[in-house]
Amino acid sequence: MLVRVEPTRVQNFGLSMTTTRPRRYFKAKAGHNNHLLITALVGLDCILDENIDISPDFSTSWTPKSRKNSYLRSRQFVLETTLVWISDQLDGYFSSILKMPGLLDSRAVERISGEESRAKRLMALARDLSVIGSEAALLVEAAFIWRNRVVHGSGRRKQFPGELRSRLRDSAEVIRADYCGLDVDRYIEHVEGEFPPTFKEVASTISAAQKFVEQLDRAAISSLNLERFAEHQIASHLQSRVEQGFSSVFVQFWPGDSSKTARRLRQLLLQSGFRPAISGDRELDEEWAAEVSGLSPRQAKERFGGS
Repeated sequence: MLVRVEPTRVQNFGLSMTTTRPRRYFKAKAGHNNHLLITALVGLDCILDENIDISPDFSTSWTPKSRKNSYLRSRQFVLETTLVWISDQLDGYFSSILKMPGLLDSRAVERISGEESRAKRLMALARDLSVIGSEAALLVEAAFIWRNRVVHGSGRRKQFPGELRSRLRDSAEVIRADYCGLDVDRYIEHVEGEFPPTFKEVASTISAAQKFVEQLDRAAISSLNLERFAEHQIASHLQSRVEQGFSSVFVQFWPGDSSKTARRLRQLLLQSGFRPAISGDRELDEEWAAEVSGLSPRQAKERFGGS
């Protein structure tokens, strides 16, 4: 009679995920955008002083016919460029999250990817993660309309979708309170018209983007199949090492001592987006960790070798 032996639990393996790599990258690229925008605008303000000129070390000439006109045009350029930048960083976050193993099935990924615009793809992902309707989401959706007008615009008015306009107006008081007094009606008028964005409007877009990514990331982690994601990270690392000529990598990770294997896998996963778990975190399953740590090199190669 065969007796099924349960895998021994791995002591102190406890790993969780609190922030995805795409969000950490987004924060690194966009986390200080408001400060950088203010710094650029402060610098531009200085050129209005007729007594200030560029340093002799500056490697080009600067002889504007009108300091005021140069200031106004440069200020608009900085504001519009920042608006485009933050929108593109959002799109980069979306693309990375959509590809995370263990988050969405292939049908969902194909359906979301098939949406006709950046904004619609991002909002489709938000709906799948049940993150929709927040004030941050509304401002982000509106920002993509403005971004497209700046990048592709011909100066023609770009009408808001009626539903988005209504939802923005329904949230006007909350937006005013949360985004430094932002006036929704004036904001809509600016997005639809030929007006350049104001500092408050761009700063609000940056703040909304950061809040929206935080909301999406929290929802993504709650939905993520941690074990599937961990297996993908392990497989990717091992296959990469084999391609580099390290054919003994499976023996190195599975030397016949499951406790050593567990420590090596844990360290690999710590480098792949996981963090030591604290009380209340959703952790990688201990039985899964014990099962993977107890494999033989041959079994590990069959499971993670990709061939």
